[in-house]
Amino acid sequence: MTVDYQPQVHPDLEGRVVEISFTRSDFTDEPIPVLVISNSDGLHRVSAFHASLRQQLALVNPEVGCRLGIRYVGKRKLRNHWRAEFHAYHVAKAA
Repeated sequence: MTVDYQPQVHPDLEGRVVEISFTRSDFTDEPIPVLVISNSDGLHRVSAFHASLRQQLALVNPEVGCRLGIRYVGKRKLRNHWRAEFHAYHVAKAA
């Protein structure tokens, strides 16, 4: 059984990418990456609806079979904008 990654509950996720697909969103024209990550806790579905997670994934370019670590670091303020916030992530791919 695959469970959805809930970054506000469990901010850290690490494991092997076993599937990559894409879905759509009503909020952007960009394709939304959906990764399934396997670790000792089971299968976790990561849907990159947050723009910063999509950007981080694009930087590391994950592939099926690679080890990937995702950390949700919380909401951050946008520079030069006193009200706007975004959800920040760090993503790393093992060599």
